Amino acid sequence: MVRAVGMTQTFLSPAQVDELIALDQKGAPLVELGERFSVHRRMAAAHLVRRSIPIRRRGLKLVGSAATGREDAWSDIDLVLQVRRDTDPAEVASRWTSQFDDLRGAAHHLDVIAGGVLYRAFLLASSLQIDVSFWPEDQFQATESGFRLLFGTPQPSTEPREPEASHEIGMAWLYALHSRSAIARRRVWQATTMLDQLRDQLLVLACMRHGLNPHHGRDADRLPTPFPTVLRQARAVSQAEPELARSHTALVSALADEVALHDPGLAADLATPLAALAHVSV
Repeated sequence: MVRAVGMTQTFLSPAQVDELIALDQKGAPLVELGERFSVHRRMAAAHLVRRSIPIRRRGLKLVGSAATGREDAWSDIDLVLQVRRDTDPAEVASRWTSQFDDLRGAAHHLDVIAGGVLYRAFLLASSLQIDVSFWPEDQFQATESGFRLLFGTPQPSTEPREPEASHEIGMAWLYALHSRSAIARRRVWQATTMLDQLRDQLLVLACMRHGLNPHHGRDADRLPTPFPTVLRQARAVSQAEPELARSHTALVSALADEVALHDPGLAADLATPLAALAHVSV
């Protein structure tokens, strides 16, 4: 007997599982199945997985390093899944999660929503990361130019949206403002964090200028030698206040130089505030 609404059970009889499958095949969503049988939707998904009921999908692509021959021992696995038009991507994600749980390999997962698409990153017990994005049928596409179609109908691929220099410059001077105030207030950990963020913004700007991937430092090691040397010399070697102040001044100076290479007009507008911002008393 199915328990009353409001109570949760973890066991379903074979007959109940048969009924659950029949309703699923008619298009009933997992949330509805969970409510009907008084189980969590992930438990409903687990029963479907154990009966080998196909996940509602139409296409699958492999993207990232594994799709372009750049895979090494530290690479993760990136999958792009096309979900049927009549199916909620969140429900398909629940089934995939149940499969990982059944394999006892997934220790945890993280959800990221970008552009209305669900990206679920699984961390396996081996420390392998598997990323699965669940794309509505009409939006199915790779998020970068390199991909390998495993099955389904290929769609045009897209490149990640490139950051705008003006925005990245703004984020850089914002971090510089906070690093200056943190140093002046003797908040060494906040200052260290803000200096690291400022340095990362400089890497983004330099990668953009050289036509390199600016995301997550992926191409930072390909930057021409002079620029990494500048950042290396500007990095604080301790959390002593004079050293943090020296790092701050050096990084703000590097920012002024970088802005001039991107936008001379903006560099002229920022010259006076950046000169003032470079100085901090300790």
